[in-house]
Amino acid sequence: MMELKNILEDIVFDLIDNLDEVKNGEIDKNQKKEMAAYVLNRMKPMYITSNKGFNNLIVKYRNDPQFTADIMLRISEALKVVKKVSPKSEVYNNFEKDKFYYVFPKIYGKIISARDLMPIENAVVTLLIDNEIAGNLFELWRNPTEIAPVDEGIFSFAPRPILAESSDKKRDFLITISIKYDSKNYEKVIHYEAEPSLLNVNLHDYHENVIQVEDIYVTF
Repeated sequence: MMELKNILEDIVFDLIDNLDEVKNGEIDKNQKKEMAAYVLNRMKPMYITSNKGFNNLIVKYRNDPQFTADIMLRISEALKVVKKVSPKSEVYNNFEKDKFYYVFPKIYGKIISARDLMPIENAVVTLLIDNEIAGNLFELWRNPTEIAPVDEGIFSFAPRPILAESSDKKRDFLITISIKYDSKNYEKVIHYEAEPSLLNVNLHDYHENVIQVEDIYVTF
């Protein structure tokens, strides 16, 4: 049976592994995977079925500066997004292993000015769950959070799980993204249904649970 492989995966991981942020341990294994997924989802795949195809693409990789530059541009974008959306940090508070919790995904999105279609800067964004400010799962995450110019309008939250009253009661949570800029306010409301679950003590798979909110256009 003919084997089909997207050789671009190897090239992307090779370039990511050579980043200073990876070499000095600033980016962990899960973040590397998220970066690679970001890049590969935005580039045309390069499939091969033989060693000849592999050799041809490696030659292109090593001898075509523009080809490498295009990939590095996407990697730079991915690095910025991953640092903002999925920072390397430890779980902030311990949880009881035998208790059931409602677990929320990481939530991120982008705020854009409807006037000039540019990312909003210096706005303060707050995440509320059922009209209360959500706690943070990770120590380095902030709620409220301020969008700095380097963030390019991107905000993100890692809500702390909420203790469930019983093990079998589903709940529909009202999640509000509150945006304040100078004296102006805007709110985006979404609904999230969750059922109680026992927590993995270290929440190993938490990085895979993410909701991307549609771009929010404001008239600020």
